[in-house]
Order: sequence, then structure tokens, then C-alpha cells
Amino acid sequence: MQFVLVDSSTAATDAAVGGAITLAQMQAMAAALDVQLNRDLAAEWGGNYSVRAGTEADIAPGEIVCNIVDTLPDAPGDIAYHSDDGSSHPLILLAKGTCNGILSGSESISAAMSHELCETAVDRACNVWADDGHGTEWAQEACDATESNSYTIATGAGLAVTCSNFLLRSFFAPGAPAPWSYLGSIGSEPIPGPFTCASGGYQMKRAAPGTETQVNGTMRASRAAKAKHWSSRVYVRGARVG
Repeated sequence: MQFVLVDSSTAATDAAVGGAITLAQMQAMAAALDVQLNRDLAAEWGGNYSVRAGTEADIAPGEIVCNIVDTLPDAPGDIAYHSDDGSSHPLILLAKGTCNGILSGSESISAAMSHELCETAVDRACNVWADDGHGTEWAQEACDATESNSYTIATGAGLAVTCSNFLLRSFFAPGAPAPWSYLGSIGSEPIPGPFTCASGGYQMKRAAPGTETQVNGTMRASRAAKAKHWSSRVYVRGARVG
């Protein structure tokens, strides 16, 4: 799976993140996310990945475009992850204006981008559900339940990049012992148990197909706003966030 990070944002939202995004920061973000996917996530979920910083002019065929924009476009009713050429490759949109930093912090651009890449890697089609054995299915979203938890990856450029924590397979297995997330596997576990939320996390659940209407947990304001939009995975799964 190949990802290309593209910055299409403008100076209008620079203040939200503390300044313009530099090429060095884009390259550091890409390097750190490449490490996260191939070193950390692939050890649990498998797969081979590449992440690079690019431009709108050099997107290669087959690459999943991860576009940083000022705000998400107004397109009610459209599908969540799509490509304009009709291919099966998802398009990731990230609103710079909802973040409060570029490379540092759990609400930074890098943490949000990490969240989206991990979830795309784990469930590309956004359609996998896990049965808890008690009549409820939970969306197999790799980062939602541990939304506010993060860790840093150092890059060769000397920049530390914040990446999102992600869930392990054991999280989606009823009664499975810890660890349930990557942070739990290397230190302190923020997740209380399978099918639960860490502080600041959220989940989607359903009793049957077509009843995807519940969000369990607490969502940060910026993530809640994103989840209501057509470009979010929450929207494509059918959940409506009030």
C-alpha cells in the first residue's frame, strides 16, 4: 500500500498549527509514518507500506493520496473515501484548520494523518465489523478507541513526529488478555479491555447491518466535526454523530 502526502493548504490556516508546513516537516512526517506502518503496525496487522511527501503534480498511479487541505469541502451525500478517477483507491482528506500543531501533540497534523493511515491499512474498504459475542458488532477502526493516545518516532532529520496509538487484534477478541493497543505492548496500556474506550476515545457499534447509529465514548470537538462530514470513515459506515 503506497501513500503520498500532499499539502494543498494555504496561509489562511497557518495560525491554527503555528505556521506554514515546510517541506522538511512534510518529509519528516512521511518518514515517521513509513516507520510506524512498516515497523509497528505491520508486525500486528501485516502488509507492506510506503509513505512519501509529494505534490499534486507528481502523484503516481496506485498511490493513495493523503491531502492536507484548509477545511473539508462541502459535498453532502458523497461517499467517504473515493477517487475522482473511479478507481478503488481511497482518498484521505485532512483539515489543517482542525489541528493545533504540525508534528507535535495528539491533535497535530502528524497524529491525525497517522490515525487515518493506520485505519486505512487495517480496514481499507471501511467495512469490517467485529462481533463481541453479546449481540453487538463493533467497527474495526484501528485508532478511534484510543484517539487521544500517541507516541513519537524520531526521524533522520532530527525531528520527533507524533504518531497515533493503534489497536491490536486482541482488542477485537472477546475476553482477550492485554495488551490491546500498541502502547500497551511497549509500556502503559491506556485501553481498559476489548471493545472499550481509552479516555478521549470513541467507537461505532451496531446491533445489525443498517443500525449503525451509535457512537460510544467521548469525541474531541475537532474529531466530532470531522466525523459528521462525508469525508470521514464514521460517515461512510452509516453512523450519525449528534
